[in-house]
Amino acid sequence: MKAKIIAALSLLLGSVLPSIAQEMKYDWVRAAGQTYLFNPGDYKAPHSYQPGNYGGNIHVDVSAERPVTLAIAQESDWARVSENPNLLSGIQYWCMQEHVVATTYTCELPPSEIPMVLVIHDERVLTGTVVEGVGRVWRGARTAAALTVSNNVQVTYYKWACTENCFSPEFRWSRVAKEKYEVTPIMKVYGLSAPEFDGEQLSVKIKSQVPLLLAVVPSNTANQLYAKPELLQDAVANSQCQQRGVQTLTFGCTFKVSDGPQSLIVFPEQAAASLSKHKKAEIELQGSKCVAHCVLPTVGKNTVQ
Repeated sequence: MKAKIIAALSLLLGSVLPSIAQEMKYDWVRAAGQTYLFNPGDYKAPHSYQPGNYGGNIHVDVSAERPVTLAIAQESDWARVSENPNLLSGIQYWCMQEHVVATTYTCELPPSEIPMVLVIHDERVLTGTVVEGVGRVWRGARTAAALTVSNNVQVTYYKWACTENCFSPEFRWSRVAKEKYEVTPIMKVYGLSAPEFDGEQLSVKIKSQVPLLLAVVPSNTANQLYAKPELLQDAVANSQCQQRGVQTLTFGCTFKVSDGPQSLIVFPEQAAASLSKHKKAEIELQGSKCVAHCVLPTVGKNTVQ
């Protein structure tokens, strides 16, 4: 009888466990759709992407009433063209595709901290009419809407997302550092590990007898501050997570993978000459780390930003 029960349980578990342990599956998922109106010769850059440290793939469906050219350019270059259309011929493009009426447009972006834009160009050229500014650019452009038929271009944007067995990552707090020390004019630096997932958090609990400045900055910046303390104020000003004049406080910061390695710097607000001796401070850092459903998205897929 016992053997039959064990066999039945084994059969039951054998059918249940595979469904529990199934891996998350990813695919391109429709994110948004938009129709843009073009006149002959128009250029528009309707959407931007953030390639980041790993680059990524763009995936959009394009349907046009009349042929268009698609390409990717750096957002900074395009901003200059928007101000001065004469610079249009000097832009560097990636993944140019001409004479498009209906297509699924894809492009593998190189790693870059510079945002990229999708550029769409209406290939029609006006004939029999003099049009000032042939390379017209979306934003601050002259158009000839009254002179010709418009071109409706439908763009459907996609993002790389989980489609099956989708579980949100679970995070758990763990202690990064805890110490009680005498406050001196020397800056304290606590190194933090690079975020593995978007949404990782840091909790800082501070108790001090003198006001302190606390800020999270990139680790390479924190290392430079030892040799160049005059850069401190600029580094703090650029920090998205900072507290000033702190004596007793608990606060938190949230990070993305693209932020890279970070460090917490702690520095007394008082000048060294006026800083009393034997003043104490106590600090505790806790970080959140993924402990369940920790499946990283496939590198090289870029979601719509």
